[in-house]
Amino acid sequence: MPPRPLPTMLTILEQVCAAEGYDFACLDDYSKQLVRVAAGEKFFLTGTGRINAYPLNDAPAASVVRDKVFAYQVLAYAGLRVPPYEHYFLHDAYRAVRGDGRERTDISHGATKLGFPLFVKPLDGSRGNLAEIVRNTQELDAQVDRIAAVHHGLLLQPVLTGPEYRLFMIDDTGLFLYRRTPAYFLGDGATTLLAFLQRENDRRVAQGLSPITQASPFLQAQLASACLSLDTVLPEGAVFHFLPTANISAGGRIVDFTESVPVDLRQWGQLVNKALSLRLGAIDFFAPDGLATPETFDIIEVNSNPSVAGLLQAGHDTTVERMWRTVCFKYFAADPTDR
Repeated sequence: MPPRPLPTMLTILEQVCAAEGYDFACLDDYSKQLVRVAAGEKFFLTGTGRINAYPLNDAPAASVVRDKVFAYQVLAYAGLRVPPYEHYFLHDAYRAVRGDGRERTDISHGATKLGFPLFVKPLDGSRGNLAEIVRNTQELDAQVDRIAAVHHGLLLQPVLTGPEYRLFMIDDTGLFLYRRTPAYFLGDGATTLLAFLQRENDRRVAQGLSPITQASPFLQAQLASACLSLDTVLPEGAVFHFLPTANISAGGRIVDFTESVPVDLRQWGQLVNKALSLRLGAIDFFAPDGLATPETFDIIEVNSNPSVAGLLQAGHDTTVERMWRTVCFKYFAADPTDR
């Protein structure tokens, strides 16, 4: 059996290292997910999967950002806009170290406070996994059960509308910006929606994501609104949105990609990352009034370990190369104030 190749993200890093004179070593012969990059005695470890890939961020900041509520609390303290939310814990583990009013039995109070429809997602989730729009108590209860099987807590939020963007920042550099569109199936005139769904679920399971159930409230609402069923053959060129999220790893699409980030947007991004003590971060936000008014942006979440798989799938290899070159330069900079 031939050896497994390096993931594309690490192949690009290896090429940057060769060009810049850094030492590159793959330490994981099995999955090729762990590498070491060094300049003399100084080095960092990086990789793919669950590894925190970017050495510019410190561990405390990254651990805060992984918890969506902690991140919201920090951002709100800094005067930045976050959506209304309620959060709840789903298991008795660690009950002794938290207060009252945020247990599974309290979820109905939060739902009443925010009102249906609601966007529900895991408190510590990623890649849009198990995120769902629910329209009533029955749908909410079913989604709570699904999330509780995998995660310790969840977040309830109103359903936000407007264009959704990702801004990737390294210190004061806005590396790139793009708009995200929700995941969809594109009809070919021969394939049923059920076959599309089965194909998508095979992909999701292989990528470590939960499959989409046929009872998904969003999926069922989309079918009902278009008078379709899962047995429908999607006509050629027809678009069917099957998820409420625009995460690229969950099937969302990149549009309006640019490496020319406007100054006011870049300054806003600096404020967001600085509030969270991040040097590198990907900021996901809704811009209901357009990109010219950062004060109206709603921050969905900030990622301290953002994936670039979507960029690579969209052919933006040179952007990933620029990202790695910037990371390495800043990490190995002789002047510690430039780190």
